[in-house]
Amino acid sequence: MKNQWNFTATELSAVTTIGVIIILFSFYHLFIRLKPGHPRTSETFMGFVSNLYRVNKPMDTIPKKGSDTIKGKSQQRKVEYQVVKVDLNHCDTTDLKGIPMFGSARAKKVIEYREQLGGYHSVYQIKEIFILQELEIDFIDQYFTVQKNDYQKIKINSATYEELKKHPYLDAYLAKQVLKYREKVGPLNSFEELQKATNAYASLMDKLRPYILFD
Repeated sequence: MKNQWNFTATELSAVTTIGVIIILFSFYHLFIRLKPGHPRTSETFMGFVSNLYRVNKPMDTIPKKGSDTIKGKSQQRKVEYQVVKVDLNHCDTTDLKGIPMFGSARAKKVIEYREQLGGYHSVYQIKEIFILQELEIDFIDQYFTVQKNDYQKIKINSATYEELKKHPYLDAYLAKQVLKYREKVGPLNSFEELQKATNAYASLMDKLRPYILFD
């Protein structure tokens, strides 16, 4: 389509662009390069145009102070936190609730089981708690600890029936068998005798070993 000067749309666009460039160059020459103290010999017109672009560059494309992007290179800052292990024999519910996946219910069960055992001799004993059976070994190793021999032992030859049966690894039947053996045979002096007196499974005897004291 022709206009009054017989220019096509493409020609008119080109003429307009040239006109804008001429106006910019005139502005640059009259008001910038003639300004006192301006370094006239080092700046070209194209440099001027580039400076105009940099001045009007959107702020979100300019690296901010303290940004991880420096000279076009992205630096990732990885924050590492040291895990402080919880001692199962000296913690409270507040300490336990600071561990991932531990709420009030789980924390309470850990404390209750500790009281029944007389203290934990191994961190893996918490897997004996029903709601904690699915905990991974790596998770337990990461968040829990116990001090060596930091738990109560049962004096098997002087403990009462009530003291014996309240332990999670013993029950009323086993407690009665221990008392019966002591009355008929005498003091128990080894785990072999204890197993004979109670007819307990070998696996149960292994769990009892840390807690039994022959005196």
